[in-house]
Amino acid sequence: MPTLPTPRRLRQHLDDVLPLYALPGVELGRTWRKDGWTVRQALFHLADTETVFLDRLRRITAEENPLLLKFDQDAWVERLDDGTRDLALAGRLFAVSRETIIELIAHHGSGAAKRQGIHNQVGVLTFAQIGAKVFDHCEHHLTQIRQALGRG
Repeated sequence: MPTLPTPRRLRQHLDDVLPLYALPGVELGRTWRKDGWTVRQALFHLADTETVFLDRLRRITAEENPLLLKFDQDAWVERLDDGTRDLALAGRLFAVSRETIIELIAHHGSGAAKRQGIHNQVGVLTFAQIGAKVFDHCEHHLTQIRQALGRG
């Protein structure tokens, strides 16, 4: 079974990610590889995905074997970020979603770790698996953003 990240490790992402939402426009247009997402797109993706993870963790905590729906991350990036979205608002969305995830893990993590939901594509997912994915997903995109900014 995957290990749930500690609230401290999850909170570190807030310190690492939130300043990125205030980057100047020239840096937001950089990519970590040719044909990759821009830093701006990656930041919106982090905010949007954090809401999906939060929903999944809440459902698993509160419901018995809830259905967890897939989402098309490329479609979300393509169709939701038309260049006019408010990046500061996305930063606040990431922050409040992450803070709520931290609260859920702190209050329910040990008791809920084995609770599960049914993902419509991959099958059974546990609270612990999704909690671990929250950390790994953010870490993955932070690495890409740092590379794009020449900080990695």
